[in-house]
Amino acid sequence: MKNEYPTLTAINSEQPILQSVRADGKLDGLLLLMTLRQSFRNESDENMEVIYTFPLAWGAVLLGLEATIGGKRMAGQVL
Repeated sequence: MKNEYPTLTAINSEQPILQSVRADGKLDGLLLLMTLRQSFRNESDENMEVIYTFPLAWGAVLLGLEATIGGKRMAGQVL
């Protein structure tokens, strides 16, 4: 795996600044349900186009993705 940690990378602009990270998890037998919350800050005056990379271990399953940008909450759908 190239990046072994979640990263938010800006395309053609300053990089966003990671402000905080919070991880909550619940272990039930062999199943771990984990929520990872990261807060980034854009210090530039311009909108950013970014790529969010989230590596998963072999056998892991991504159940959903939500983002709040400028006070607007958006949810991704896993297919």
